[in-house]
Amino acid sequence: MGLKEDLEILDNLDRLIYDKTVQVITVKEINELSFEGEVIKSKARGSRINVTLKTAIELIKNGYATLPDDYITWIRKAVWKENSVGNKNTLVRQGDDFYPKAILTIYALKNDRHLKIDDKTEEAILNHLRNIISKRLQIIMNEAYERIDHILPYTTPEESLIARIIYNSVTMWKDKMGIRDV
Repeated sequence: MGLKEDLEILDNLDRLIYDKTVQVITVKEINELSFEGEVIKSKARGSRINVTLKTAIELIKNGYATLPDDYITWIRKAVWKENSVGNKNTLVRQGDDFYPKAILTIYALKNDRHLKIDDKTEEAILNHLRNIISKRLQIIMNEAYERIDHILPYTTPEESLIARIIYNSVTMWKDKMGIRDV
């Protein structure tokens, strides 16, 4: 894909990511609800449901759902994966659902009145997510200066997009400056 196409995707990235599927747990019975065209049929209290990220946020905001406990466990696994690699400048493969889960977790930590997590744990989770995202973006930015094919298998779709944009922008700049072979 070219830079122009990638920039169009970037311009719509928020809509694309908020349409990805995540899970929530209902905290009360739902007869039928509709958020932005997504209809949730009858669900008993405690049901695990798959919905778009934007609907999950609305459900949490309106007191119908909470974050599943396994999202907290997932963060611990993500941290372990990132730390298990010997070289700190190496990307490990995170799932394609990494950013939707991260966004939902961050939102829930700040806004979910049903989530029972103490302040110290909340801060630790946010720090873990911040560190993972910062580390991954730093590696992508460092590697995208020369080439990106070797890191793409380890990136999420969202990270692949930013790696291509950085690489294509730097390549275009080097071409315009006449220094591509430097």
